[in-house]
Amino acid sequence: MTGRPWSLARRLSGLFLVSISVFVIGIAGVTAWLVRASVSKDLDGLPHEELVELREHIGLFQEPREALERKFDELAQEHTPCAFAWRVWMDDGPVLDFGETSLLTDDHPGKREQEGSTADASGTLRWKTERVGDHALVGVVIDGARRFELLYRYEGYAMVLIAAAILLAFGVATLVFRRVSKVLAEVAARARAVKDPGAEVDMRIPDAPVEIQEVSEALREMLENIRGETQQARLFTAGLAHELRSPVQNLVGETEVALIQDRDAATYREVLRSNLDELRSLGDAIDNLVTICSVGDRQRTRAREHFDLAAEAELRLRREGQIAERHGIHFELETRGDCRLVGDREALLRAVRNITANAIQWSERGARVEVRIEGRDDELIVTVDDAGPGVPEELRERIYEPFFRGPSARGRRIGYGLGLALARTAVEEQGGTISIDRSPLGGARFRLALPRRSSSVLVAAGR
Repeated sequence: MTGRPWSLARRLSGLFLVSISVFVIGIAGVTAWLVRASVSKDLDGLPHEELVELREHIGLFQEPREALERKFDELAQEHTPCAFAWRVWMDDGPVLDFGETSLLTDDHPGKREQEGSTADASGTLRWKTERVGDHALVGVVIDGARRFELLYRYEGYAMVLIAAAILLAFGVATLVFRRVSKVLAEVAARARAVKDPGAEVDMRIPDAPVEIQEVSEALREMLENIRGETQQARLFTAGLAHELRSPVQNLVGETEVALIQDRDAATYREVLRSNLDELRSLGDAIDNLVTICSVGDRQRTRAREHFDLAAEAELRLRREGQIAERHGIHFELETRGDCRLVGDREALLRAVRNITANAIQWSERGARVEVRIEGRDDELIVTVDDAGPGVPEELRERIYEPFFRGPSARGRRIGYGLGLALARTAVEEQGGTISIDRSPLGGARFRLALPRRSSSVLVAAGR
């Protein structure tokens, strides 16, 4: 079952909003708690601090009330914006009240002869009563409401800023993620617009983020690969028709001609022999097609054998010699030296056969095709010469492409099919080289240089 569709922009915006909210509220909450704790601690210490300072002026309790009142005012001014109130119980006199007397009650700062300190339930009042000197009991009441008012104001501003920050973050996140979603949607739209795999596609998105540019580039490369594969498939289909059409047409034509009227046994035998050659050519074409389809399969295991290339070629090229003889072409195979090597027997022999068959195909009646296999110290040299039309110099690299078609020559197109492509693959897998030049016979000369041991064998042996 498939899950419910969901929007990347919405989910990322929600996740970003939750993350920012938790972070901002957490930071603001911790900060507010620290500020509130600092204010409370400061207020808790103020009564004791005031009484300590008052002990430094004990002589004031022996002076007139005016002097004592001036001192209390000075102490109160040092700790604005708090409100202060004082109550003094003189041992030999009346009770004196100073400062914000509305703060003084029987409970705070307390009663005569009662020492101690406390705070009210609301948390804004602090009071303390202590004996100062030998003649007076002094109580101080401090109202921190103004400080708490500032704290409340700070907390209110913080809440407003938190809300504004969250809204701003949400707005920015929404804009960013919608922009990203829009760019992704544009990439998807351009990909969907591709109807013809062979058409050019521009997947570049201006001002897109690097990550989306990478996705766009990956899609472009994928479409390029698809286009290349499509073109290759079309080429393969055309080549397949070309490879199979000629043998089939020859079979049909010769058989139809033979059946037009009664003929003698020798004529039928010749037709059957010609048909057999065409059937073998058809089989070779099919083998080439199967082989070219499996060239890119790296999992395919290739057998590496020790064999004599010259001896094998003498056996495998007999049919090519017979075909050349029937077409009036002089075919010659020459071998020299030790021609033993280690490699893929079938692939290398197919390479020699394909090049030889190609030379015979493009040679005129009465021409020569020469194949020489020479064993040297560490390699074998295979040379195939013909007197055909040759290969133009500008096409000598492209002829190894499967089903490559060159310009017309002598009224027909130069077609190389799959033979040369497979030949080059076999030679390179052996670790050798294949080249083409002008032959002394007037046509093309193919030269194969084959190491006695394939590159894969050398790697496996650590040599």
